[in-house]
Amino acid sequence: MSAVLIVLATALTGEPARLISAGVGLVALGGLYLLLALGWRDGMGWGDVKLAGALGLTLGWRVAALIVGGFSAFVIGGIVGAVLIATRKAGRKSGVPFGPFMIIGAWTGVFAGAAIADLYLSAVGLA
Repeated sequence: MSAVLIVLATALTGEPARLISAGVGLVALGGLYLLLALGWRDGMGWGDVKLAGALGLTLGWRVAALIVGGFSAFVIGGIVGAVLIATRKAGRKSGVPFGPFMIIGAWTGVFAGAAIADLYLSAVGLA
């Protein structure tokens, strides 16, 4: 469904480069999760890989949203995982569903991606 909406939005805005950007997002984020799923047997599930592809397609419309959204999922998941380990509610080998962190990361990318990217680039002297 999101692919249909991306194509429709591209047609309505007259920005064909956005369609290419969305495709790159699909391949980049979906490919990263595919590598994680193949590289670590109990790391990512196939549902995470499929969700990553859909989120990559959608977030790829705006590059800053894609980068910030994809990265923040791991940051937020890591913070929650550390808290769970520190409070002894989970161990290092405990399985924690990652999909919710992917969704929260995507929302972070949508609503704050440009601001966070600008802040980061300014902090490292690239903007």
